[in-house]
Amino acid sequence: MNMLFVFFRISAFFLAANVFFPSRTPKLFKVCFSLLISAMLGVNIEVSIAAGTTYELVVFAILETVNGLVLGYIVNLCFYSLKMAGNLIDYQIGLSMSSTYDPNTNANATIMENFMYFIGLVVFFGLNAHHVMINSILNSFEIIPIGYSIIDNNFGYIMKVFIEYFIIGIKIASPIVLILIVTDLITGIISRSISGLNVMIIGMPLKMLVGLIFIIAALPFVINEIQEIFKGLGNVLDGSLTFNLQLLTSYWM
Repeated sequence: MNMLFVFFRISAFFLAANVFFPSRTPKLFKVCFSLLISAMLGVNIEVSIAAGTTYELVVFAILETVNGLVLGYIVNLCFYSLKMAGNLIDYQIGLSMSSTYDPNTNANATIMENFMYFIGLVVFFGLNAHHVMINSILNSFEIIPIGYSIIDNNFGYIMKVFIEYFIIGIKIASPIVLILIVTDLITGIISRSISGLNVMIIGMPLKMLVGLIFIIAALPFVINEIQEIFKGLGNVLDGSLTFNLQLLTSYWM
């Protein structure tokens, strides 16, 4: 029975974290993989839950599912910040209309949005961050025992993490966006100086050219920032799992 609760948390984590399994991955493979990871991690997890009523067991199962979903959501925040940065760049560079369907999110995604996402995937697996994620799942059972909710005492921290990753996405996109705004200003000044110049014909190709040049130039710095995001993800997960032990003594009383 205890292994079943471990399976609920781990399967919910892999369900929420799309980075591990694309949307077209067979569900049977997801279930088998979750069972395998649950069996491997369950050996190292000490779970002591007294057999209670059916209602208590159902509540425990729901709580473990929510805990896994929250953990997966925190992992997804890293990639959402990258996709947001790419979306902002595309909006300013003029490529926001050239969007394609993204099967992972079941929504349309722009060119730079997909570009930043796939760079994030390469860096994620290149740094072996997936090993950090599995280790974080194992540590989560020690910090948040089975039967307790991660949201009760960590909702404020989760919102803080959401805001911080939102700011990171803006920081990644802001240099390119500012350069493109300056390009618009220079183009406007030139159009005022030369009355016969058609800004509509020159402005859009010029913005794309300048944007692509500066994106290529800033790519090493962007990759370095992405590395810092994933290196600190383990600490973010550990920090989001802090809670007051004194409150747990009367949680189910």
